[in-house]
Amino acid sequence: MRTILHIGMPKTATTSIQNSLAQAYDALLERGILYPLIPGHGGNHFFLGTATRSEKDLPRAHKQQYTGAAYSQLKTHTQNFMAQIDTLVKAHKPKTLILSSEILSQPEQLKSLPKLKNLLKPYIQNLDIVLYVRDPASYYLSATQQLIKASSTIIDPYSYHIPYKEIIQSYEEVFGTKVHIVALNKNTLKNQCAVQEFIHQFLPEIEQDNVVKVINQNESLSAESAYVMQKFRHHVYAGTDDKFNVESSALNGLLRQISPLAGAQKPVLKPAFKKHITTQHKDEINWLRDERDIIFADEIYEICDSKKTEKPPENAVLFSDIANVDTEKADKIAYTIMNLLIQNLLKAQKKT
Repeated sequence: MRTILHIGMPKTATTSIQNSLAQAYDALLERGILYPLIPGHGGNHFFLGTATRSEKDLPRAHKQQYTGAAYSQLKTHTQNFMAQIDTLVKAHKPKTLILSSEILSQPEQLKSLPKLKNLLKPYIQNLDIVLYVRDPASYYLSATQQLIKASSTIIDPYSYHIPYKEIIQSYEEVFGTKVHIVALNKNTLKNQCAVQEFIHQFLPEIEQDNVVKVINQNESLSAESAYVMQKFRHHVYAGTDDKFNVESSALNGLLRQISPLAGAQKPVLKPAFKKHITTQHKDEINWLRDERDIIFADEIYEICDSKKTEKPPENAVLFSDIANVDTEKADKIAYTIMNLLIQNLLKAQKKT
């Protein structure tokens, strides 16, 4: 049996790949491909990562669920998950097993790779490890948009670093197999789609069947929505950074509905920060190109080769410090949501 271990990275269309494969579960199984589903969690096999990390290294979403007394439950949940995989493998005897979780490529995971290898020992005799990467500046911007959904702070742009080389080489050293790397570059992806590229490269035997329908999910906030969300978290939940709550999730949903009506724009990193983050990763970018044939957009190499220096403004703490934000549109979004909530409140009062 062949195993495909898709390790992310986060913010590289991982959720879209997972959900697209999950929705095609039955059709894939008919073709000898098993993509295990976790009740309540869909196709994100995050237990592979959480099970092999210490409590302090858990991803922020799982820290809320498994810290303190609840940490002991993690072992039980992981055992149940692995038992489910074992049962499915024995029952269906698939030709291919696919496992996927973006947290497996987080730097905090690297110290636990021997534990991960041991956890997957029954399934890695014929192993393909898949890693999607994107250029560091766009990755930083997208990761910051994601962070703001449960935080009042942005990722520090001055010390930000993605250890591409360390992640790749660590997996190759521990698992003894070369990592397959895919650049999230629309110019090189099949039909400009990360999901279709995954099928094209790693499941070519089903490519013509069209059984995997592309599901695009977990899209980033608009520039103005990210600005509103950060302000909300700062004024209402400043003392609970990195903790998700239902109120923030509800606001996120409203922002997605209202922001297009207000003409909100896709975030663009300010040039000084884009140049700073890109040049800080120059060695990593060139290593990916020269050693692994991974090519980003041409402008990334133009920035790396440029002799011009542009120091970014100091003390960036707001999303509007690092990205262009139309604050007038942001206000329109915020007040539209406020008006909507007032109307709903008045309707509820009339009913009582």
